[in-house]
Amino acid sequence: MTILEAKQRLGVSDLWVKANLPGCPGKNCRSPFREDNKPSFWVSDDDQRWHDHGTGEGGDQIDFLATAFDMDNTEACQLFVDLAADYPFGPAPNLAGKPRPCSKRESSYGMGENRRVLRESMGDELAELSALRGIPVTALKAAEERGILRFGDHRGSRAWFITDEERFVAQARRLDGKMWANDRKALNLPGSMAGHLVGISASRKTPAIALVEGGPDLLAAFHFAIGEGLFDVVAPVAVLGAGIRLGQHLNYFRGKRVRIFPHVDDAGQMAAAAWTAELKTAGAEVLRFDLSPFSTMDGRPVKDLNDLCQVNPACLPFNGIFAEVKS
Repeated sequence: MTILEAKQRLGVSDLWVKANLPGCPGKNCRSPFREDNKPSFWVSDDDQRWHDHGTGEGGDQIDFLATAFDMDNTEACQLFVDLAADYPFGPAPNLAGKPRPCSKRESSYGMGENRRVLRESMGDELAELSALRGIPVTALKAAEERGILRFGDHRGSRAWFITDEERFVAQARRLDGKMWANDRKALNLPGSMAGHLVGISASRKTPAIALVEGGPDLLAAFHFAIGEGLFDVVAPVAVLGAGIRLGQHLNYFRGKRVRIFPHVDDAGQMAAAAWTAELKTAGAEVLRFDLSPFSTMDGRPVKDLNDLCQVNPACLPFNGIFAEVKS
């Protein structure tokens, strides 16, 4: 998708709502970026331009994203195209002369509101999560420092969250290890873009990617990358569901070495096959790690990368699970 095509699909108002910024866009509204007691923000009738009369800032949709998330222009361009490709409703309606209103649902829910739930660890929370998932605290701290591990309260329970650096998605699991209602292990916060890949931004700086399914495996990938001294070489990236495809993110994988760690079940194997086909069309070098030969120290078959953290280190490949992705 070109920038022009993306601009035809997403306007400033759509980005405002997608980013769940406070307030409602319009021709005379309050700035979403600062305290603005007297409305001094303007969105054009065609929804392609914005201007803050109080600061003099302004521009197009890309400038809006760059300002909202403190990105440089290159990062904002890539994110804008990704968002447009992921836009669930097809081309945006013609908004000329009719700024997009905020619905009550958008004002009350969404990641903008739910972002307030997310916070850094307090007290013994890292130690609790380490004991729950069998992942060393050092790896959890690294994930927290990168901005993808957070904690908070959700639906009356203490929770840990996997979230992307830009806060377009957040998935909650209970810190006590129990299920949510309806026997669900993980819940996406309202407003989350479920198809957004967690950790994908950091992959711009690395020649290799560890592609995993789900939050626990993402934290496990941090553990193995750090343990093998390859944290600056391999970027852990998570797909938050076996049914999600990589289409709108394929540019991030182009020319990279990608190691997939599929779950040892039918859904995981089918997902890995689909991801492999997508990645090869993007020119990525794809490797798959077979977890099925391993067992945990208490004799359970390994079913995912998180389980591999509980395998006797002497039983792991002597040169590490990321040996083939080294530069």
